This record gives sequence, structure tokens and C-alpha cells, in this order.
Amino acid sequence: MAIKKKVATSEVAEINIEQAADLFQKYALEKKEIEKKEKQYKEMLIAYCEKHPEKFEGKTLKFPNGVYVEQREKLSATYNDEAISTEWIQDFVRYGGGDAISVKFDDKKVVKMNRKEILDLLYAIEYEVSYDTTYAAYAK
Repeated sequence: MAIKKKVATSEVAEINIEQAADLFQKYALEKKEIEKKEKQYKEMLIAYCEKHPEKFEGKTLKFPNGVYVEQREKLSATYNDEAISTEWIQDFVRYGGGDAISVKFDDKKVVKMNRKEILDLLYAIEYEVSYDTTYAAYAK
């Protein structure tokens, strides 16, 4: 989990860094165990809901203890990316499809490019890569 605010409660502020690491390890491992147990019950609830769609009110099934299960729909599309050419993209944009597409770059590959023509094109769109340092802590 990335640390956004470096603010400690008074309880945490009074321990040393080794104690903080030990407690972090302890709670992270406990959290993993709890999540493993939680997953089993979640799977059981979902299996029940799949077998009993008639129990839903609209797209929600509410249990008396306050647990909710929602039916959600995820849009999924596939296409043959080998069929997409520069000409196809130009036609798609020309006929009004420009709002439906986006351009993505593999930043790690772009940084390694050194051909002047490509760099000039990237410069024209103000392409910029920066390295940001983040921190994450995990328990193993």
C-alpha cells in the first residue's frame, strides 16, 4: 500500500521503527488470513445468487444482516488488432469515430527510441515521460 500521508497517531508515534515493522508484519499477515476466509464466504454468496436470481429486487439482493450482493454488468468487446491499419484509423476518424478511440504508448519502449523522425513526432504532441518514486510495503 502506498503511503500518501505521513501522519502517525499518538500510539504509533511512540514506538521505534523496528516495532513498527514487527506490528506491520503481524497485521498484514492477519489481514491475509482474514481475506482468505472472507473470499470463501463471498464465493458461497455468489454461488447462491447465481442459483437464485429470483431472490433479487432489481439488481440487488439484501440479506437481513446488511450484506448486499449486486448484479453488475461489464461491457466486453474483442477485435482483431491485426486488421487495424493506419488507413483504417484515418477512415474511422474521418467518419466520426474519433471519440471512440484512444492512443496508448509503451512508455518504456518509447524512451529507448532514438530515431529523430519519431522523436520529432513525439515532441509535436508534447509527449513526456517522467519517473516517479513511490513506496509500497508488503508482508510475506
